[in-house]
Amino acid sequence: MQTLRNYQKFGVDIREITKILVLIEQDEQSLQAESGLNYAKVRGIKEYLTDFGLISSSREISELGYVIRSKDKKLNEYFSKWICLYNWSLKNRNTILHYIMNEMASGAERVQLINEFETWAFNNDFSTNYEKDYISGILNRTINALIERKSDNFQSLNLFALHNNRLYRSDPYNVHPLLVAYILYDNRHGRVSISINELMQEPGNIGKFFGYDSRSLEMQLSSLQELGLAKRVQSADLNMINYLYDGTPLSLVERYYNENL
Repeated sequence: MQTLRNYQKFGVDIREITKILVLIEQDEQSLQAESGLNYAKVRGIKEYLTDFGLISSSREISELGYVIRSKDKKLNEYFSKWICLYNWSLKNRNTILHYIMNEMASGAERVQLINEFETWAFNNDFSTNYEKDYISGILNRTINALIERKSDNFQSLNLFALHNNRLYRSDPYNVHPLLVAYILYDNRHGRVSISINELMQEPGNIGKFFGYDSRSLEMQLSSLQELGLAKRVQSADLNMINYLYDGTPLSLVERYYNENL
């Protein structure tokens, strides 16, 4: 069974995370000395950087991390935060976040959410046998990263809101068409077309990730068509898009920074 990563029990702090991202090629002793962070904190941050898709090993930056660090090393851009959050939500990374974004019914209470997640995790070959408060700790740190009012974390993306201890989907802010394209093409998996219904229902794809209803999804797809990144195909019995872009998802990230910074 797969296990859940707990990030050494540290929460998300974008300022500290970007500090380590800048220094990632340093040896461990130098990294701790220059960052002012201890071994456990650095280890936890490296786990976040890995799951954000920004490093590929403990001392090696990924291609995505190199692009983002060279253009937005403090992750000030909403686009950069969205990319990190998307990668963090992949099933084999922050599995609890993946569940929240793809399986959770909006308005779930925390205890209910934990119980329902554990059932889902067991059925999807993830271990649920941990010390007390292990899963609830990951859940709380994940929710805090999404809703805690720190301008340098993910609250500014407005993906979720907490009311009366219940977690609800919100209308996401600052969603750039090239971000939508990045997620769409990262989930392409060799396909030449995809139905609108699949985009709404497929875990990790744009409908599920952003929590879009059909109208919001249609608006985003129209923007992609205007950019020449997708083509709508509609008839009496068809409602699909054709993939038109032959480049990599990474090149869409590069395009965003080149056009907007």
